[in-house]
This record gives sequence, structure tokens and C-alpha cells, in this order.
Amino acid sequence: AQVARRLPDAARHVFDICDPTRSISPSLRRARAEAERPAAAAPAGRIPLPDGAADLAVAAFSAHELRDDRVRAELLRELARIVGPRGRILVVEH
Repeated sequence: AQVARRLPDAARHVFDICDPTRSISPSLRRARAEAERPAAAAPAGRIPLPDGAADLAVAAFSAHELRDDRVRAELLRELARIVGPRGRILVVEH
């Protein structure tokens, strides 16, 4: 919602990167229920966007939900791929 307010004309793609077969935390369940629109399911290491497709990738309060360090590293590599060399990645955690 914050990105939409600050960048109203930007094309936004929202992906749920958490494996639905694993245990879901209460905070993740709440976030899914409160989302302004449903997120497309996408494994952390395979976000369905072409290389360099985004100027900005935001992972807000989500990377910590990936409990496996290898999967979290896959997510960061994938974000780097979709933003390309000139894009930016913003990871927000608590």
C-alpha cells in the first residue's frame, strides 16, 4: 500500500514467495488476509518477470518468513536479476 501511494503510476507486481506447504506464521496469515489484492504465488527463486524488468523491487516484512538461508539467498539473487544492474532493491524488515 505504501508503494502504491508513493508511486501511483508505477506498474506493480505482487508475489507471494512463501511456500504454502510449510507452516504459515500468524503474521503471514494476517498479511495475506489484509492484502489490497491477491498476490500471485511465485517461489522465492523463480519470480516470473524477465531479467531487468523492474526499476525497483521491494521485499517488505517478508524475507524473514523464509526460514531456510538458501531460500532467502535465492530470493535476493532473484530480486537482483529482475532489477538488473541499474535497478534498486529495498528490503524492509523488523
